[in-house]
Amino acid sequence: MNIKFKMIKIVLATSIAIVIAKAVGVIYPFSAGTIAILSVLDTKKESIATALKRLGSTLMAFTIASIIFYFLGFSVWTFNLFLMVYVPAAYKLNFQSVIASTTVLVSILLQQKVSL
Repeated sequence: MNIKFKMIKIVLATSIAIVIAKAVGVIYPFSAGTIAILSVLDTKKESIATALKRLGSTLMAFTIASIIFYFLGFSVWTFNLFLMVYVPAAYKLNFQSVIASTTVLVSILLQQKVSL
């Protein structure tokens, strides 16, 4: 892919993600921009496949995190417990390429201490 075209895609994706995150009230909208940068791939097919993996991984991670954080509270230890459950499940479902971005989203949830 042409470097200029990729640069434009990265800048647009990042800007759009930050604007949307701000519009829906995300406290750390620049994290959405960072995740958007990680999502810009060379082809539409790769981008769609990664987006679907990220969606599945995020739904799974939020479900696991919601259960753990609801019953055990929000702490470093419960976040570690979340990782001990989530990471092996992510590998089993072939989501290993999106573990980092999904973990960022869950850590934001942890930092905000959202009532679940």
